[in-house]
Amino acid sequence: MAPVKLPEPELMRLLAALLSLLIASQVLGGLFQRWRQPRVIGEIAGGLLFGPTVLGALAPDAHHALFAASSAEKQVLGFVFWLGLMLLMFCSGLETRSAVNRTEWRTTLWLTATGTVLPLLAGFWVAGAVDFSPWFGPRATRLTFALILANALAVTSIPVIGKILFDVGLTGTSFARVVLTTAMIEDMALWVMLSVTLGLASVETASPFAIARGILVTMGYFAFCQVLGHRIYDGISRARWNPFKTAADGMPVLLVFMVTVLLAYLLGVNPIFGAFLAGRVVASSERIAATTRDQIKGFSFAFFIPAYFASVGLQLDLRHDFDLGLFGGILLGACAIKAASVYLGARLAAHPHATGVDLAIAMNARGGPGIVLATVALNAGLITGGFQAILILLSLVTSQIAGWWLQRPSVREALVREAHGREAPVT
Repeated sequence: MAPVKLPEPELMRLLAALLSLLIASQVLGGLFQRWRQPRVIGEIAGGLLFGPTVLGALAPDAHHALFAASSAEKQVLGFVFWLGLMLLMFCSGLETRSAVNRTEWRTTLWLTATGTVLPLLAGFWVAGAVDFSPWFGPRATRLTFALILANALAVTSIPVIGKILFDVGLTGTSFARVVLTTAMIEDMALWVMLSVTLGLASVETASPFAIARGILVTMGYFAFCQVLGHRIYDGISRARWNPFKTAADGMPVLLVFMVTVLLAYLLGVNPIFGAFLAGRVVASSERIAATTRDQIKGFSFAFFIPAYFASVGLQLDLRHDFDLGLFGGILLGACAIKAASVYLGARLAAHPHATGVDLAIAMNARGGPGIVLATVALNAGLITGGFQAILILLSLVTSQIAGWWLQRPSVREALVREAHGREAPVT
């Protein structure tokens, strides 16, 4: 069968659409980075300018001509954005390498126990106590919506908080190790839960058998990738018959990415979780150099991931179907629940009040994972576009709060003193 070819005018329009999104997202992302705010906020704002909120309101014909003139163009753009999402999850998996020492595991375990479990339970309680049915998507049930809300309350962004800690010069400190390792454990558990949630959404009825099967298959695939994935790859790399020995740098990594995602799909595990697990396989491999990982990350963040974040803004419509009162309530509740839970864990681990506050605010940053959660839930038909906007803004505002707090002179100086060993760990 001959490949489908787009007419040259449509190709140029597609190029113009991507160029517009990338220029706007990079300009605004750079401005936010210069203002020492998470770059992702600016990238999403760049997409917002070309979406229904701004361009669609001021010049709807131009918005339609640039982004929705043909179904073929929308499909190509959709694939580019989807690949950006997959590579974002892959890079998130690459970052999940535990680095805490034995003395820091106590804090990590307490923060995981309280900072993850309590927000999850609170999410289930809120979903049962409040009537959220107006924000149910066409395929949502009370169970699947509760799982999405619980995830949204509990998630912490590894990329955002990691970038903030890098900006303030705290990478390699006890504080940074504890925060990032706790976020790693938390995110792996929550991605498993999201994968199960999406599996439930794909069946007509969420029977106990379907729930049990989804959990077992997802956990089994997670265990396979975690324990055997990197060993299989390393074994093939050492073999004489390895057909990829002469491949270009980065090609074997991309093959691992594609195979892991496709295998996840065939097993009924959500491909997004497969992309995350592919990153875990590569992160654990002894045969993949750090420079190769950096090349893949550079390739991903140079085009596909910014395009994905710009597409998030492109889809947002803050003029319609957006409940400001509900957003304010969820923002206050989510911040209070997450911060109090993390603070409790820090105090149970015998850390002082100031450390508990710093940890509570740092781990309240939802960033990229919160945005992915909202996008995936909308695409799966579990939430409405209005609720997606609420979850995305929740991720952006909490990330900005964390960045503002950790870069305050008094907080930053205390953390820098700790980094130089003048104070006890994790202060």
